[in-house]
Amino acid sequence: MVLNTVLGIDPGITTGYAIVQGPHDSPAWFTLPKVGSVRITKVGKKYVFDKFYELLDALPWDKLTHVVCEDFIMRPGFREQNWTSLETAKMIGMVMRECHTHSTPCIIQQPNLKRVGERLSGLKRKSDSDPTRHYIDAANHGVTFIHSMRGQNV
Repeated sequence: MVLNTVLGIDPGITTGYAIVQGPHDSPAWFTLPKVGSVRITKVGKKYVFDKFYELLDALPWDKLTHVVCEDFIMRPGFREQNWTSLETAKMIGMVMRECHTHSTPCIIQQPNLKRVGERLSGLKRKSDSDPTRHYIDAANHGVTFIHSMRGQNV
């Protein structure tokens, strides 16, 4: 039995993270040894990434088999991102760089795949204002990835 230790990341102003552990041959069983969220702060008109840097620095990189990060795609008409510096896209780039530095495979996963994880894990956020929603989404990205590894010898 191969045990995967996957970091799921839901990047954004509030970034959720979850370390998901589970064997790829039994995706119904998994544990969440660490979950949480960090919020980047705004100073004047710019965001400061200190808390996000601290999160990346504190991760157990030597134990992670994969990192799964939710993708960010700028879609036409998405007004919330008009005239922003695209902080979420910057954070994804930081995650990709850290993965490269630590030789950890980085999987960029489409946002809608967290719904697959919800069905597999049973973890659902109560609402869009639920304070746990970011790390629940991160966990579901990790569960989706572990499930996708079924039958593979990794």
